[in-house]
Amino acid sequence: MAKNDITVYEKIEKHLFHSIDETKLALSEKDQDIKKRVLLCVSKKMANPLMMNSELISFLMEGGSVELVEKDKKGKVISKTMTDVLFTPVSQSQAYNDIAGITKHAKKVLKLLLRIAIRRELPPIWIK
Repeated sequence: MAKNDITVYEKIEKHLFHSIDETKLALSEKDQDIKKRVLLCVSKKMANPLMMNSELISFLMEGGSVELVEKDKKGKVISKTMTDVLFTPVSQSQAYNDIAGITKHAKKVLKLLLRIAIRRELPPIWIK
């Protein structure tokens, strides 16, 4: 790769908080799908910082669908349902590439989120 070429994750980083219309102009359909996966993985990681990468890999390979388990008061499973697929499921190798890209750029994204939060552009729940 030439020095001036940027990776898809760098492109996504530049357009991370842009509107959908602006993003459609700057990113291809494939890049937009990767952006959706990145955002969902980052939000899952922020909700549970101790989440293992293997869980995120499974999440990506299943297309973002999650098994919802309903239990009664005693803890007995009443029902299990799968949520809708949020994005196109990916192969294991692509899931690992996504996690590597997210991890590499996570520090930059977190710094950006912090800067935005300091400027009070995010709802108060994000500032905690």
